[in-house]
Amino acid sequence: MKSILVVEDDPAIVLFYKKILSDKNKWAVTFSQSFYESLILLADNPFDYVISDGNVRDDSMNGFEFLDKVKESSPEIFRFLISGTIFPENNDYSTFHVFIDKQKLNGKELLEILDYLCYEDNNLPEHLFSNIIIGYSS
Repeated sequence: MKSILVVEDDPAIVLFYKKILSDKNKWAVTFSQSFYESLILLADNPFDYVISDGNVRDDSMNGFEFLDKVKESSPEIFRFLISGTIFPENNDYSTFHVFIDKQKLNGKELLEILDYLCYEDNNLPEHLFSNIIIGYSS
């Protein structure tokens, strides 16, 4: 079973994640509504993956800054940035493994991406490549 920390403060999006991830017995999902709280969770718990929103209302950092801190403290964690409001600039590509524009994906496609990247040795089908940006993070 893979452990995922989802950082999202919008209740409708949290419900969306709960819906698409609850049908799988392969996900142990923890939710957080702030980047600060997430850093504490990461310090105390092992996670395989972090799925982060680009902006969380009550925090002073954005998703890129948060994932940069995750990369520094736990480089082994696979990092997704899913946002419809902020997008990577040239210098931001090292903070994430995968960036997904949430305005271009539906739940089925997002679950397909997670399944392939988490369980299928990163062999994404071609039809999903147009919706994501692969970072060069190690």
